[in-house]
This record gives sequence, structure tokens and C-alpha cells, in this order.
Amino acid sequence: MLDKVLTSIKKYHLFSQGDHVLVAVSGGADSVSMLHVMYELAPELQIQVGVAHLNHKLRGHESDGDEAFVQQLAERLQIPYVGGVGHVQRLAGEKGISIEMAAREVRYDFFARAAKKAGANTIVTGHTSDDQAETVLLKLARGAGAGGLGGIPRETMMRKHRVVRPLLDVTREDVLDFLNERGLTWREDRTNADTIFLRNRIRHIILPIMEKGINPRIREALNRSAEIFQSENRWLDEIIAKRLAESVDEHHALCVKTVKSQPVAARRRIIRSWLIEEGILPEKIDFDTVERIDMLLQTATRSTNITGSMTVKKRYGTLTVVPSEGKVTVPYRAELNVPGETILPDQGLRVVITREPGLMKDKKLKAGRLPAKVSICSKSVGRKKIYIRSWKNGDRMRPFGLGGSRKLQDIFVDEKVPVEHRGDVPILICGKEIIWIPGYRVSEGWEVKDKKRSALQIYIERI
Repeated sequence: MLDKVLTSIKKYHLFSQGDHVLVAVSGGADSVSMLHVMYELAPELQIQVGVAHLNHKLRGHESDGDEAFVQQLAERLQIPYVGGVGHVQRLAGEKGISIEMAAREVRYDFFARAAKKAGANTIVTGHTSDDQAETVLLKLARGAGAGGLGGIPRETMMRKHRVVRPLLDVTREDVLDFLNERGLTWREDRTNADTIFLRNRIRHIILPIMEKGINPRIREALNRSAEIFQSENRWLDEIIAKRLAESVDEHHALCVKTVKSQPVAARRRIIRSWLIEEGILPEKIDFDTVERIDMLLQTATRSTNITGSMTVKKRYGTLTVVPSEGKVTVPYRAELNVPGETILPDQGLRVVITREPGLMKDKKLKAGRLPAKVSICSKSVGRKKIYIRSWKNGDRMRPFGLGGSRKLQDIFVDEKVPVEHRGDVPILICGKEIIWIPGYRVSEGWEVKDKKRSALQIYIERI
């Protein structure tokens, strides 16, 4: 088994010298064997190994026993340990999702926090080839597309951390042989035998029937199919990423006209990728959800609910994801360094101001479009401070070249800035006057009239 795992690690370049690896250990056979494998291979791979365990509190004293077992195992191996407690049943009730889905969400949230606490850059889980076969059948039963039929990826990103599965070429039988040969113990989860859970029915009933009646090597065949789908999905993902980038505006709203012109297979993948980037959990994006959004592209329908708490709305020729109860923007106001750089981490903004001659302006104007640049008359600013803040009802400005004062609300309407994104548009003020809306015009009286004289050159971007 050690040779199999080492071959997989090298073949798929799962680790690099100096990696700090956090092994997710439940106490079961797969994860315990994974920990011992990583512990034994650590010197050769030149990596640092730690342990993370989450007590789901789903099985009372048994869950507490699992926690104690893993903690003692880490102590025996002299490996750093990070533990935590999850509230799976409460989350399942609050979100109206299954216990299995809630457990997964709680588990990965914890592992991300644990990795950050431990200073680890990679999380390792003990999924085996048997888990892969079961997953492919589960996905097939639920009507998954090529993405789902790729099963469990060898490497993925989760909450900004790498997650790798070095045991995907190892069977459950290999795991048990490895543990028994070394006289190692593990914890048995009695729920793994309960066929009330679909995965357990596939494991204990469906797969054995398929092995006897269809193909004695069905698990191997399902793993091979997953590998084929994964390689094809990686290729398609690269294509779709480019098409998605061409299909969104500066607010990451999806352009109806652009996506509508794509073939149906591309539309579905673009929609799914867009929703994931908008923060929707992949497991909540089923076929019906994608089809409802596709109908927004094709018909006069204006909105559709996608997760109960989130809605996709169509306006100004774009689709946006907004909370069903309406988006709440936290007002902000900050002084800008003149000259210098100002970072607003909560708003995800970076502003750089220099003092030099010249006239900068954007070729394509659209309120709120970032990155954006502008030149402001230094004489008009004088000794006054410049601030950046969120938009407020009643705001007005005097756009250069248009004559007179206008409400920002009217400007946003003319510029087709969706209501839910108006609070995200940064506003620059000096004294009591709005001097610039990034992506739009400078205010009357603040424009640079002489390119040869010193001016404030302002650049703003999202980070």
C-alpha cells in the first residue's frame, strides 16, 4: 500500500518539499491508515504532518470516544493535533438540508479553520477507490452530468486550501490489510452499516449485486470512468473559464445576450461555474436549478429562487445573484492617503494616488466599472482631505461636460447599475462635494485643464 500511495503522489504531483499537511482523521480505518501512511512517508517527501479531528456530536458517547482515540493517536505519534466540535443537526435544521450534506459542510468549514490555525497549506482526506466507485454510482443515480460523474477529484480547492486524496488508487481491502499487518487499531462507526443511508445501500447491496451479476471488476470500471471524466472536465473547465470571463461585467453579473448565444452544453457549464463563483455551494446546484436559470436567459421571466435564501434576477440585460430578502450593504467611509496607497480589505478595494503632471481617463465609461483611473486638479483639492465612501440616498454631483447637478440614483439608472450593486460602487469626495464616481465622469470644477501642471492621478481596483 505504501508503494501504491507513493506512486500516486509522484504521478499526480500531490505534494511539494516543505508542504505542511493536515490529515483529516475521523478515527475510521481509511483515515487512520492515511495518517500512518503520511507519517511514514513524511521524511522521504520532506513534508510536515498534522492531525485534525471534528467531533460531529451525532453519536453521543461514541463520537466523544472517536475524538479521544484520534487525540491519543496524535500524541502517540507526536504529531500536532487540532480538534473541534460541529453542530451538524442544528445546521441541517436551519438550512433544510440532509444530515449528510450538513456534516460535509461543517466538516470542511472546520478543516479550513484548522488548517489556518496549524499553518498548513494542504488538507489530506482518506477517500479510497471504493469511495470513488460509490460516489460515481450516487451521482449517476441523481442524474449528474460529466462534472458529477468525475466523482471525487484527486486535488481541489476548498475555502482557499488545497485538498488532496492520495488513497484514490487504494482499495478498502488494501487499507484493512495495511492496518492488520501493523497491528493498528481504528474506530468502527456503526452508522456505516445502516442501509437507511443511500451510500451504505450502494456499498452493501448495489455494488455486490453488480459484481456478481454484471462485472466482477465493476469498482475498477467505475474508477476508470471517473478518471476519464475528470481529465475531460479539466479540459472543458479551461474553455468555460474563458467563456465565463467574457460573459460577466465588472459586477460579475452574467450578460444575457452573450450567454444566450452559446450552445446549450456551454450555457449549462457557464451557469454552474458562475453560481459557484457567486458563492453557491456546488451540491446545491442541481440540474433543475441550472435549467431555471437557463429559462431566464431564453424567456421574459424576471427572477427565480435557487436556494431558498438566494435569488437570480434579470434586469438591464444581465443576471445577478442576490439574497431573497434583499441585499444589505454596510456603509463605510475612509480617508485616502494623498499621495500613497490605501487598502480597504472589507470592501476589497485598493486606491493609489500619485502627484504628477498628465491627464488620465478611461476610454469606456460605466459607473462602477473597476479598475478605473482619473486625474483630479491639485489646485481644486488644495489642503483638503479626500475620502472614499459608499453611496447614500440623496447624493448628487455635477458631472463634467453635462451641465447642472444630478442625483446619483438617476446616474445609476442611466448607467444600468443594478439596485443590489449600487452600494458597492465607491464614491470619492473632497470637502462636502462628490468629485468622482469611478468608471464615470469627474465632477465639474475638479477636471484637469492643463496637462503640463501637477495633478492627482488616482487609480482604483478590486483586490
